[in-house]
Amino acid sequence: MKFKYNDYFFYKLVCLTHDIDLSYVGSTTNWRQRKIKHNSTWNNLNSKEYNTKKYQLMRENGGFENF
Repeated sequence: MKFKYNDYFFYKLVCLTHDIDLSYVGSTTNWRQRKIKHNSTWNNLNSKEYNTKKYQLMRENGGFENF
């Protein structure tokens, strides 16, 4: 399946804690599905992405709920 540029949704996850300036920029064709994946992956020890920098920072700074 080919996607056109306007099929993509660009998003930015921003840390809600005002004393920390952390953010993550991503893109997807399905925001709802991507948000669910972020939320299920950030603290899942069995995930291949568990030790990626974005999820390490989430765990160290209040979890997914703080972004």
